[in-house]
Amino acid sequence: MKRHAFFLVMLLGLMLGLSACSGQTAVVFENNTTCGTIRVELTNATTTSTEIYNISQGETITVEVTPNTTYSYFINYRGEGSICSGEYRGQIVVPGGSTQTFNLEAATPTPLP
Repeated sequence: MKRHAFFLVMLLGLMLGLSACSGQTAVVFENNTTCGTIRVELTNATTTSTEIYNISQGETITVEVTPNTTYSYFINYRGEGSICSGEYRGQIVVPGGSTQTFNLEAATPTPLP
């Protein structure tokens, strides 16, 4: 009986250990601007697949990504209905089980004529 209890405890420990390693791998975009909708493009460098997101003012989206893979991003503050300007490009690699958050708030409003 003690042997069965030992194996049960070991199995439970293994399951808990594996669940701790299998968290979501994601990129989070938070549109905290007063710019309106912001366009974000995220390209997987391995597959060259590009996903496009239009993030409304005040909206937060979470995009699952492949762990340890390079992604190129293009953030365009000149989206539809936007009163701001600016473009940002870069690359990111998200380690497995973690998230990277982009807090979109650094654009400067452009005065209307």
